[in-house]
Amino acid sequence: MIEDPGVWLDPSEKGILFHQIFEKFYKKLKEISLPGTFVSPSDKSHWHTLENIALSQLKQKRKRLAPPNNLVYQHESKEILDSCRFFLHCEEKKYKGEIPTYLEFAFGTQDNQNEELGKKIKAVELSLPGGKSISFQGKIDRIDKLDEDTYRIIDYKTGTPYKFSRSKYFQNGKQIQHALYALSLKKMLAKAGISAFPESRKRVIISPHYQVRADNISMVKKEEIRYWK
Repeated sequence: MIEDPGVWLDPSEKGILFHQIFEKFYKKLKEISLPGTFVSPSDKSHWHTLENIALSQLKQKRKRLAPPNNLVYQHESKEILDSCRFFLHCEEKKYKGEIPTYLEFAFGTQDNQNEELGKKIKAVELSLPGGKSISFQGKIDRIDKLDEDTYRIIDYKTGTPYKFSRSKYFQNGKQIQHALYALSLKKMLAKAGISAFPESRKRVIISPHYQVRADNISMVKKEEIRYWK
């Protein structure tokens, strides 16, 4: 495999970096928020916080993975910082009082120790027709609490955007991650005693998504998809 001398981070490494930055940023906002509330994300008030986190993560990434040269490092760092600022702008614009409750929520994986719940989260058993079941594991990027029984899943994506349509939720079986995450989250929260999801109100909302990119449109806000069961 021939490495491109003009590229430092591949899409996978860049995606990991964005996840780390956003997780640390929202943890910081949670720290400065009053109990039971969340401070409204603000470019004016919080950009320097996000910028410092991003710069720190970039420096750490550079120590572990050397860039081809300083020019490439500076160029890609600027792209990432621009994307982070665009992200904060979108977060400020859409914020309506929700509380980011779970960050990088892993279940069934090696890093499944959840800080908010204070315990490990096992893989989820999902029932199938005919009495069969499947074991599902993964990591949900962010879970916002909208009210006592409504949660929204936020998913950060890198690479090429994939389409969500209200009339074609699953794209003929090619797009099922959002549904699996919704079902899994409901089961995990109910098992943890966080929410019983009363029959009349049980609901998980799948984002607006953010498409993390390295071009002029750093992130693309996706259409909101709702999934009920």
